[in-house]
Amino acid sequence: AHLNVVLGKADPSELKLEKSRVNIGRTRDAVQAGGPIRRNDIAFSEEDSVSKSVSRQHAHIENEAKTGQYRLFNDRVYKGPENCGVYLVRDGISTAVHRGGHGSVLNPGDEIHLAQAILRFELSD
Repeated sequence: AHLNVVLGKADPSELKLEKSRVNIGRTRDAVQAGGPIRRNDIAFSEEDSVSKSVSRQHAHIENEAKTGQYRLFNDRVYKGPENCGVYLVRDGISTAVHRGGHGSVLNPGDEIHLAQAILRFELSD
């Protein structure tokens, strides 16, 4: 499987999903006062408004070894249930991905909306 950046500027703009967990955020390294928290595999580090809308720890994708499914998880800390900032768009229908739970299963062609940035999930040939 792989991800392609559709809207926003990220490094890299395309990523083959070879690890069991792929982190997505605004900077390569997410840090807090206590030090590093995690490293993002896709980093929206440009200073344009779309890239700046992505948080440092916005989301991650996990590959379940048993089922082969890829699941999208919301890592963004936000205030209020109406502003989760992570949406899955499939066949023109947008579904919020909230923090916690088991994540949302990804299908080929799904769009992942991280605030204003957009990625597309595809299966590799």
